[in-house]
Amino acid sequence: MRIVYVKQLAQMRLLKQAMALKHEFPDIELILYCKKVLINREIYNEIFEEIQQNITPEELEFIIKENETSNSKPDLYHVYCDVNNHYPYIVAKNTNIPLIYDANDLESLYCGIDKLNNIQRLREQIAMENASGICSKFPKSIYNYFINYGYDITAPITEYLDYCIPDFCIDRNLIPDAGTHLVYTGVTVSKDKPKSTHGNNQHYDNIKKIVGSGNIHFHLYASPWLGTPHEYHELSKQLNNFHVHEGLPQKELHQEIGKYHYGVSIHNFTGTTKLPDFEITSIGNKLSNYLEAGLPVIVSENLQWNSQIVTDLEVGFTVALSDLSKLHEIIDAQDIQKLRENVRRVRKEKWNAYSHAHRLKRFYDDILRNHIKDKDK
Repeated sequence: MRIVYVKQLAQMRLLKQAMALKHEFPDIELILYCKKVLINREIYNEIFEEIQQNITPEELEFIIKENETSNSKPDLYHVYCDVNNHYPYIVAKNTNIPLIYDANDLESLYCGIDKLNNIQRLREQIAMENASGICSKFPKSIYNYFINYGYDITAPITEYLDYCIPDFCIDRNLIPDAGTHLVYTGVTVSKDKPKSTHGNNQHYDNIKKIVGSGNIHFHLYASPWLGTPHEYHELSKQLNNFHVHEGLPQKELHQEIGKYHYGVSIHNFTGTTKLPDFEITSIGNKLSNYLEAGLPVIVSENLQWNSQIVTDLEVGFTVALSDLSKLHEIIDAQDIQKLRENVRRVRKEKWNAYSHAHRLKRFYDDILRNHIKDKDK
């Protein structure tokens, strides 16, 4: 099987899916078309037989059309949505080869379909409607929102989250300190940016509340390709228990953060223009990052999908945004050793990416079988 992955900016979700597939099915040939590989380029090079980078939309259209008659054409495209859905649209418009649309970063869920301009909406709708299958980080129920806006979504949908890569999983001794050490990894936006569009990733006020709630240390590792806004460095000089660290590549990140007590996924959407559906279903790659590092997870309860998963798996606990100043009391009530045991079990079993690769492969196989049947009609 020859699979071409297409994403404007290649990130962790794509890499983890490809790593798991290649581990379990080494004969599968994986190709990547992208504008840029953002992180962990050395791992990408190990997984993909071919990487075509710096591809413009015009070049992508030419390549896709060429592939239609090539002797080495792909069996399947796995295309990831992005802010403007330009790459998925190009593939959907120019191929008869089965296409998996990976709904992992939907702009329409951020701001609302009615807020998209005509080009953005057309691209998204064509990509969804022409997909042979949809691989979704969101619960299936979210697609009723698109159907209500007239999207004709008939493709089968599989829920596929960002699972744990066993090769990334570690166990470290906890930091020898009387306090509790929390860590946040991911997008961190300056408080000077508009709250309406960036508020859910502005952590400045949350950090002050958490650090002020008791003997809690907060460690920040911002996304390495975005960096840490200056005011967080300034805040670390004012608060002894707040620590800013350099963002790290994936393999180094796990080794570094595994010494802390809890991973944190706390996002406040108050005052933003994000859709309520996005807040409810929001879940990033950091959940699997924390589990891979052996960390139980603290999730703000407004992130309902994320909270449900953490609660059902018993790998952490939720906290109301209004209770951040009392977080130390909530932490004291937890059995961290039991939570750490659950993390080790869950990442080995229910959230093992290598096991889920078989489910993804079956989804690919079903799509290809249905495509052959449709051609034979």
